[in-house]
Amino acid sequence: MFSTGIATTIRAAIAQALLLPSADNETFLSLTQQPVMTGLTVMLLLAAIVATLLGALAVVLGSIAASEPRNRLLGVARVLGFSPRQLGALVGWELAPLAIVAIAVGAVVGAAELQLVLGALDLRPFLGTTDAVAPVLDPLWVAGVIAVFTVVVLVAGFVTAAIARRMSPVSSIKMGAE
Repeated sequence: MFSTGIATTIRAAIAQALLLPSADNETFLSLTQQPVMTGLTVMLLLAAIVATLLGALAVVLGSIAASEPRNRLLGVARVLGFSPRQLGALVGWELAPLAIVAIAVGAVVGAAELQLVLGALDLRPFLGTTDAVAPVLDPLWVAGVIAVFTVVVLVAGFVTAAIARRMSPVSSIKMGAE
């Protein structure tokens, strides 16, 4: 959220500065800021992708850490007659709260971090504007970050369910008897 917020905030501030009546300011900004903005946008996009994938990796690693007890539970559920679809739903029930909390906390912390950084730094001299730089969060970028994170968590859930289906129910009962 922070990376996409910074990118959209800077882009909006430059667009606002280009609307100023000074021809010198417009020429200066159009000649010098566009290559910088392109590079900055690419770097911030890469940072957003890496941060999203790291967050998803944390959910996946948490799921892997809990795999042994989950596999025992799913083995017992298979013995009790759960279908593969029901096993998948059970895994989803485990991962969904983690993903929802990660999305909510990530969005709130990213937006708060954007407010904090823009409150602490005066970007006006760098962006050629006289107005204060207001934080901007583009809903499409926010939705994109959330969508990528959700897809990665869904893939992790499907992989977890597939691995659990491969576990022998007999080994789960055997482990429970020991």
